[in-house]
Parts: sequence; structure tokens; C-alpha cells
Amino acid sequence: MVKKKVGVFKFTCCSGCQVEILNQAERFLELRKKLDFKYMKILKKGKIQKFDIGFIKGAISSKEEVELAKEIREKTDYLIALGSCAVLGGISAMQNFVSAKNKRKTNYTPKDKSVPVEKYVKVEYRLRGCPITGSEFLQMINDLLAGKTLRDLETPVCNECRKNNNECLIEKGEFCAGPITYAGCKAICPENNTSCIGCRGITKDANLKEWKKKMKEKGFEEKSKEVLRIFNHEP
Repeated sequence: MVKKKVGVFKFTCCSGCQVEILNQAERFLELRKKLDFKYMKILKKGKIQKFDIGFIKGAISSKEEVELAKEIREKTDYLIALGSCAVLGGISAMQNFVSAKNKRKTNYTPKDKSVPVEKYVKVEYRLRGCPITGSEFLQMINDLLAGKTLRDLETPVCNECRKNNNECLIEKGEFCAGPITYAGCKAICPENNTSCIGCRGITKDANLKEWKKKMKEKGFEEKSKEVLRIFNHEP
């Protein structure tokens, strides 16, 4: 079997998603029998060449990254935004909500905003999460190699909580962004009695207005605004 040529490119972000991939250990080694990682900075850098599959992890936050993203797009058949930074703008996008006045006060120097990859280039798929889930990454690759069409899971985290028989945090009077957030994480945070903070992004059909109203009623208005900003959503 001819291996697919793969490139994994890191922009403005940490290395959490790449580490999660490597944490799959033996399963990752099995994956390398099917894929030829020509470029992956955490393993080896390599050269930007023609790729069958490309991953961009991290937000775009500079002119240099814009140009690099466009070059990768031109040379990649199937491009995937990997993780919340690439899909949403991620943690670094919190700078987008810092006023010019506050930037001056804190000697905050970056001038460019952190934005999702799709602001500048088309992607074929978005793998969500902060970081991504290793098992979900492996399943995505296997589905892709099998010729399946990849689609977003258009359901909220609440659905996974119900499957896991988790007690609803909101009904307990606690904060949770599960009703408006893309599922796929197996509700790992509520499963461990920790509030969902929306790291996978807001679903297309989320009733954001009603969720904000509910959070305000429970005294979480400011927290809800803060959580939305963390992953580059306007409060």
C-alpha cells in the first residue's frame, strides 16, 4: 500500500494536540504504517512539499502565518484544521478582546489578531478540542483512509452527558456551556464534575440567547462572557 504523505504544521498555539497524537503510542506507530509524516515539527521538520493530507494546528496571528497557510493549502489535497486554536482562534485569540488602551497600559505589543485558519484558507474538515482527543484523531484518519466523508457531529455535549447518565450541572445550579458546545469529547469535563467551557466551539443551532439568559439567572453572566472570549466568541 502506498503511504499517504502527511504534513502537520504548528502555528500560534501550544503543542498539546501533537502531544495527544503521540500519546497514542502503539496505535500511533500502527498509523505510521499507513501514513508517511513528511513534516511534523515535534518529530522532524522536513520540507513543505506536495501532501495528500495536511493538518494546521494553531491560530493564524501574523502575516507570515497567512502566507504559510496559503502555501500549505496550495500543496495539500485534503486540509484539516486541528484543534480549537485552528478551528476557533483558540486561547491566543483572547488578545482580540483587549482594547488598545489596555494594551498600552500593559505594554502589550502584538498588533495582529489571532483568527481561525478558515479566515484565510479553505479546509476540508475541522477536528475540534483543546486539545483534540487522540482516539477521535485515529478514528478520523481511519475513516478518511476508508474513503468516508467526514462531517461535524452536530449535537451538543448535553447529548453525551445523557448517554453517560451524568447529573446535569446546570440543574445543580452550576455553570456549564454543554448546551451550546459541539459534542465529541465524550463529555469528559461534566463526567468528572467539571463545567464544560465550550472548547469545541458553539454548535450551529445553539440557542445562545436562551443559554445566556439561563446563565444570567443563575448568577453566571460575567463567567459566561469570559468563557465565550476564551475561544474567540463574541460575548
